[in-house]
Amino acid sequence: MKRDRTIDKNRLPILFYLTAFMFVVMIASAGILYGGWQVLIALNVLHVETLSLDRLLLWALIISAVLSTGVVLIFGNRMIFKSTHALSEASKRVACGDFTMKLEIPKEREIGELVENFNQMVEQLNHQQTLSSDFLAGISHEFKTPLATIRGYTQLLGEDIPREKREKYEDIIIKKVDALTALVTNILELSKLESDDIKIPRSVFPLDEQIRKNILFYEPVWSGKEIEIFPELLPVDYYGNPELVSEIWQNLLDNAIKFTPQGGKISVTMEETPDQIYVRFQDNGIGMDAETQEHMFDKFYQGSAQTGKKGSGLGLALTKRILEVCGGNIEVESTPGKGTCVSVCLHKTP
Repeated sequence: MKRDRTIDKNRLPILFYLTAFMFVVMIASAGILYGGWQVLIALNVLHVETLSLDRLLLWALIISAVLSTGVVLIFGNRMIFKSTHALSEASKRVACGDFTMKLEIPKEREIGELVENFNQMVEQLNHQQTLSSDFLAGISHEFKTPLATIRGYTQLLGEDIPREKREKYEDIIIKKVDALTALVTNILELSKLESDDIKIPRSVFPLDEQIRKNILFYEPVWSGKEIEIFPELLPVDYYGNPELVSEIWQNLLDNAIKFTPQGGKISVTMEETPDQIYVRFQDNGIGMDAETQEHMFDKFYQGSAQTGKKGSGLGLALTKRILEVCGGNIEVESTPGKGTCVSVCLHKTP
C-alpha cells in the first residue's frame, strides 16, 4: 500500500524553482566562461577580436539553456511526468468504475494539489457508490418482505377458511399495502427534496398548533401504550412550508412513541430566540448506542435496538433533508436505557 503524504501548502511553485535554477545556471555559465576567456587572453591563446564579450555571453546563454533544459527534462520525467502518468492511469481505472484508487501525494505543490484533489474526488465517488448500493439493498429488502407477506396471505384467501381468519388476513394485507404506499411516498418525497433546484412554497402558520394537532393525531398509538405526553409549547408563528414541517413532527413523534416502553413519558418543549425556534422531544425510552447515533440519518439504517420495530429507516433521513431545505438543523443526545432527546432548530426568516 502506498504511503500517503500531505503537501506543504506554503511551498513555492515549481516554476519559481525552475526560473531560479535557470538564472543561477546562466550567471554561473557566464562567470565560468568569462573567467576562462580572461585566462586565455592573458596567456595570449585568444585575442579580443577572436572572441568578443558579446559572443561570450551568447555562448553562456546557449550553455545555460541546454543545461536547464536537460535538468528540467530529467526532473520532469522523474517527478512531474511520472505523477501525471500515474494520475492518467488512475483516471482510466476510475472511469471503469474502480473508486478504490488512492495515489501518493508528491511534494511538488501544483501536482501535489492536483493529486490530493483527485484522491478526495475518488473518496467521495466511493462513498456515493456505497450509499447507492446500500440504498438499493435497503429498498429491495423493504419491498421484498411485505410483498412476500401479501402473496402468502392472498394465497390463503383462495382457500376455504373461516370468516374470522379471512377478515384477519385481509386486514394484514391492507396494512402491508399501506406500508408499501408510505414507503414509496417517502422515497419519492426524499428524491424530490434532494433536487438542487427545488422551490418550496412558504406561508406563515402557528407552529405550536401544528405540533398539538400531530400529537392528537397519534393519540390512539401513545394512549394504547399508556404513554404520557407533556407538551409545553409557546404561541409561535413560523414562516415555512406547513406540509414539510409537519412531516418533521410526525417522524419524531413516531420514533419517540415507537421506542418508549409501556407507561413511559414523552415531553415536547419549545423555546424561542430572536433568530431561532427550538423544539425538543425528550423520551425515557430504550435510547441509542454510539454506532446507531452515528448512522441514524442514513437511508434505510436500522440500529441494533430497532430489531422487531416497524419502520423503513427513511424517517430520520427525510427529516434531516426537510430541515436542510427549510433552513434548520437537528441534534440528538441519547443514552442506552435512559432515553433520547432530539432538538430541532428552525431558523426564522425575515
